[in-house]
Amino acid sequence: MKALKIVGVAGVLMGLASGSAFAAGEGFYVDASIGRQKANIPSVNVAGFTKDDSDSTYSIGAGYNINQYFGVEAGYQDLGEVSYGWSGAGTAVIRGVTFVGTAGIKAAVATDGYYFGPTASFPINEQFAVNARAGWYNWTADGTASFTAAGTRNGVAFAGGASATDSTDGTDTYIGFGATYKLNKNVGINLGYTEYKVDEYKAKNWTLGARYSF
Repeated sequence: MKALKIVGVAGVLMGLASGSAFAAGEGFYVDASIGRQKANIPSVNVAGFTKDDSDSTYSIGAGYNINQYFGVEAGYQDLGEVSYGWSGAGTAVIRGVTFVGTAGIKAAVATDGYYFGPTASFPINEQFAVNARAGWYNWTADGTASFTAAGTRNGVAFAGGASATDSTDGTDTYIGFGATYKLNKNVGINLGYTEYKVDEYKAKNWTLGARYSF
């Protein structure tokens, strides 16, 4: 599914870029980045609880600079996967979910989605600028849970080795800042930090990327 999303976004961006070079010269750009995010998953004071709250990320997007100070952007952002686990016996309440008689569980959530919003840039000189961004993040979170022994989850019984999946989606906000260094007229390097809100959580994402302006 993610592969289809990426192919679809890439096709839209290629079409945008090919039209923009003719229509608006240097106003349009495409960019891509890789990064590392950390989610604010709280620890739980339960013996045997573990969590992995960070993962690698990537994005692909495009934008239009209305002038040297303001613009708009849109694209696809994959925030990777975070997970937590519990190994124990008896009863444990983890993130509002009650587990009973389960010797082990691992729950993982992978999040990706589309962003859109305005941008601001503040040139320092001809090569270097600091920038800010904010907007809306339309996300989908796909969750999986696996059990290593028989037990119950919120009153629903599971056999050992069983697994469960669910998916949720929503639209929240993002806000970030960064800097761009232009290698030449067309190519630039971006360093950025963005916080994405996903339901009641936040993913704090540091990125390194490249931009090509038309």
